[in-house]
Amino acid sequence: MIYIISIIVSVVLFKIAYKYEKNTFIRNACITISGLVLILLSACRDEKVGTDVLIYQKRFFVLAQQYTSLFRYLEATNYVEPAYMTITYLASRFGSLFWVFFFNESILVIFLFHVVWNYRQEVPPYESLACYLFFYYCLGLCVIRQCISILIIMSAIVYLKRKKNMLVIFLSLLAFSFHQSAIVCVVVYIAYYCSISNWRKIYSLMILSGVVVLIIYFQKIVYLAYKVFPFIPRKYVVAYLYKRYAYDINSSMTLVLLLSLLILWGVRNQNKMIEGVNYRFLVYMIWLALAGVFVGRYSPQLQRSFWVCQTYIVFVIPQVFQLIKRNVITLFSTKLVFYGFLIFYLAFSYMYKTVYGVYPYILPNGVLLY
Repeated sequence: MIYIISIIVSVVLFKIAYKYEKNTFIRNACITISGLVLILLSACRDEKVGTDVLIYQKRFFVLAQQYTSLFRYLEATNYVEPAYMTITYLASRFGSLFWVFFFNESILVIFLFHVVWNYRQEVPPYESLACYLFFYYCLGLCVIRQCISILIIMSAIVYLKRKKNMLVIFLSLLAFSFHQSAIVCVVVYIAYYCSISNWRKIYSLMILSGVVVLIIYFQKIVYLAYKVFPFIPRKYVVAYLYKRYAYDINSSMTLVLLLSLLILWGVRNQNKMIEGVNYRFLVYMIWLALAGVFVGRYSPQLQRSFWVCQTYIVFVIPQVFQLIKRNVITLFSTKLVFYGFLIFYLAFSYMYKTVYGVYPYILPNGVLLY
């Protein structure tokens, strides 16, 4: 319940900030407290919460404590993902893992709030924030580097729409310096330009065909790629190296993605599209995310490269409110189903199935919070 309660508090505060947007004091106070709730929930946990904490977060933190020079530390880590390593080094100066969690989550929350706030003309920010937190907050307690990287790329898309190309380049490099999977931003940018091109109908057919081919012939594509580029890391080519081995498809996320496509179809079919929303780009992202789910059957590591596409569901799911009649009973019922669905997803995926080792929540003194 600690996750659900904290997320609800954060979302309610963000809704108040949105409602009183013109009141600078209330808006900033509510946004700040909303962020602190999320940051402190992440920072005050034990190192056993989140499977990747002991795999790399604590390991790099302990290594950072052994150096008095940032540049020596970066050299020791082979300059891999230098932004994340720099944050870890700075946190190590304060002497405890609490500060690693605190700084990492602070960066994630800053970019998260930036993204959802800049989409507020298209989707109420508290609704997209709720979607992100119930779907991905617990994920961020484990794979923090990639979650930060994804949100930086999404911030870059905000500026890509405004044609601020130098800022897009800077944010892309920053995202890559947190996690190497950010190279996929090139695909996301191409998809965006395809969605606004005069040839967008042709591009839509090409992208859909590419997704279908990738799903059907993924193993053969990986086989050819590994032959041509043998330096590809082995973790990305499981389908080639172990042809008879397969993982389970993430059925929960598959259903969410299919629901997202259904919502987008309904919005367009009923002519309920919100002015200014690039629905074609959202469709591209969901298509690619679905391809990623099926890729994950053979290569979970490669699937993670599709997570940035998948994250755009936070701007799709709230579109369901465009499909209902605007009366009190219908709106209340839909909101009840909407938030009930989000709570169920978190409870089922992270608490019942205990993926990513984030449940139960454990305090540093060993106290368990369920």
